[in-house]
Amino acid sequence: MPRRLLLTIWRGDEMRVNVISSMPFELNSNKHIPGQLYSELSCVDGVETGVLCDVNSALNLPDSENTVDILIGSVFRKDFNFNSAISALKMKKHKVVLWLHDDPYEHDATANLFEPIDLLVTNEVEAVDEYHEWPTIALPLATDVRTLDYPVPQEKSFDFSFIGHCYPNRELSLNELHEAIKKNRRIWKGLVTGSGWQLGRSPYAVDRRVTHEAFLNLSARSRCSLYLNREGFDLANDTRSLKATAPGPRFFDVAALGIPQIALTSFGFFDRYFECHEAIVYVNSASDIIETLEQLSDFSSSQKVKAMIRDNHLYRHRVHDILEKCT
Repeated sequence: MPRRLLLTIWRGDEMRVNVISSMPFELNSNKHIPGQLYSELSCVDGVETGVLCDVNSALNLPDSENTVDILIGSVFRKDFNFNSAISALKMKKHKVVLWLHDDPYEHDATANLFEPIDLLVTNEVEAVDEYHEWPTIALPLATDVRTLDYPVPQEKSFDFSFIGHCYPNRELSLNELHEAIKKNRRIWKGLVTGSGWQLGRSPYAVDRRVTHEAFLNLSARSRCSLYLNREGFDLANDTRSLKATAPGPRFFDVAALGIPQIALTSFGFFDRYFECHEAIVYVNSASDIIETLEQLSDFSSSQKVKAMIRDNHLYRHRVHDILEKCT
């Protein structure tokens, strides 16, 4: 079983921790992330589980000196004043932690914040030195113990799957993969789904945003998951044009399932976040994916990978690190 984590609390009291989605739940395509984080709070000794809510509901939270609000998500919303929201939480005497999971794509939006934050957490190591106004640390996202225990069938429905938004570079890579598949005599069963895909234009693709539960189900039924970076689609990264190096939001979920990932990126790209080569096969081109699929046997290292997740990459580990820095 994953270990509980002991935290030394200031003033000898339990610390109440609230988890707040920075986006309204109905607008948050990654709303499972606050939910996963919240589900792990009870596994950190010294922490009193507070509430799970979105940023709108958080304005109604009661005053309390012994409370930490972990505001997680994106601050790229032109229709919402995050400075006012942070100020309102600070007036309640809460400590405020802002955890960004879309750096560096939205770096400039964060840089426009001016209200005092007790701790800024960025998912991107390269962005840490860019935030001078607040104490800042880098932490990758994680997963929860429920994902570790998710049932994974031995019989697979797909040889490969990719689940995510259709960014231009991803569409190009998958079209190149399709051309390589046409030259290969074997029939490959692939699944590509997420928002923005056009059936007929992108082989295997279905324009359908899936729930987190559906993501786990489809990934568990795949022999492997494709990892395609998001490139050339920054929403607010013009000032510094930082290059993304951090794993995407579902990287650790796939690893927790024990499903290998084929990553179209340079070898060792994720080592600073997750040094486990048994979990990742790096390829240089979309056509290399075919060769990798042909050589991919049963994932005998899955238990080693799951053990690494269990010991180091659950959200309880991230909560422990955050609270040690901000209390």
